[in-house]
Amino acid sequence: MRFSLRTLLIGLSVVCALSAIVGIGAKAIKPSYGYGIQAKCGRLPADDSSLETWLSAQPGVVRVHVQRENNQVHVIWIMSQDLMRNPPVPDLRPELENLGYTPIISYDRR
Repeated sequence: MRFSLRTLLIGLSVVCALSAIVGIGAKAIKPSYGYGIQAKCGRLPADDSSLETWLSAQPGVVRVHVQRENNQVHVIWIMSQDLMRNPPVPDLRPELENLGYTPIISYDRR
């Protein structure tokens, strides 16, 4: 089966146009994604306001909820990300340690 040069160029143009549309759409469409962690710590700071402030200031984060239960902290947050999952999900573990949630006995992503 032989194709003319014109047919091949038209096909290539259509493929390029569709690729561009998908690429633009992947960055322009920003659904919300939910994330969470649960950390068991030896000590907790007096309150969680610094953690909430830090996480709320991260790119893409639109809502944060922090809850304590005994020596555990549960953090749930919502991010607005494009279809390529940008901006990236913040890594809470180092920040927990910086804010006084030490030592971290267990850390589970949800």
